[in-house]
Formats: sequence, structure tokens, C-alpha cells
Amino acid sequence: MLFLSPVILRFPIRCVKLGFHCPGPSQKFQCYYGDYCPEGSTRVLPCPAGSYCPDPTQIFTCSDGKFCPPGSTEELACSAGKFCATPSIELSCGFGDLCVENSTAAVPCPVGFHCPDAAAAIICSEGSYCPLSSGIELRCKRGFFCPTADKEIVCPIAAFCEGGVTEPSFCPSGHYCK
Repeated sequence: MLFLSPVILRFPIRCVKLGFHCPGPSQKFQCYYGDYCPEGSTRVLPCPAGSYCPDPTQIFTCSDGKFCPPGSTEELACSAGKFCATPSIELSCGFGDLCVENSTAAVPCPVGFHCPDAAAAIICSEGSYCPLSSGIELRCKRGFFCPTADKEIVCPIAAFCEGGVTEPSFCPSGHYCK
């Protein structure tokens, strides 16, 4: 952090320079990075949330998908697993949602994938299924088969389905399967 000592003057001054603040008639202080001091400032103004101030004389609005907490000197990426509906706050994604870096909204984890930490979508394993908004992978239950990661289908008559299978096994001729 930049530290500058005050300049004490013996005669009244006007604070007319950007990047300085003048709390009294004979005091002039340089502002710090992360602060904004427009012309005529009598006090230090922290760079507001949703903006960034690369130096005390400039203020810029944070871009969509970026995060700028109070006192920012640069735009920060909205973290994976979080979203920034506005640039002033990061919000956590819910279970079963997906928020990649720089997200402006949470989206449901896609069909065929599961999103255990909301930061990445992981493809569903064979013999499992993952409907829309899956936070966990679901093993295909006994009595069902899962031909694709987005379907769990009831085992047909004259067949049997152990858990975690992608296709039914048909009963041998002359046998009864339940």
C-alpha cells in the first residue's frame, strides 16, 4: 500500500487536484490506491462496490461477470462455483447448479452431468443417470436400466435388471424373472 505523509501548508489552499483530499483549509493529503478522490474532496472515498479505481483519480464500472468489492483497484473474476448477478457481490450457486468462472447467473447442471461443487460439470458414469440439476450421480436402481445418462427406464416384462445396468437381461427360455 502506498503511504504518503500530509503536506502541511501555512496558508489556506483549495483542494482542486484529482487524487488528493483536503480535510482542513491548510491540509492536503494524497489518496491511496483503492480510493477515489475527485476534485474538491474533503475526505477519502473508498472506491464503491461494483466499481474499480486503478488509481485515486479514476473510477470505472465493473464489467458483467466480474466482481469488484469496495476498494477494488482492478476487476476480479467472479469465482467458479459462484455467480455475480451484479458486480458488487458474489453469490454461491445452489446444489445442482453450475456456475463457471465469470457467471452472471446460476444455471441448472445439464442433463447427463452432475455438479457436486457447482464449479464444473462431470459426465455421469455408465450405469448411472443424472437428470437436470443433478448435484450427485444417481446409480440406476434395481428393476431399472439406464441406456443413457439421462434416462432411467423400468425393466420390461420377461427381463431382469440388476442395479447399475445399461440394458436389461432377458430371462432364459422356460424361466420366470421377477
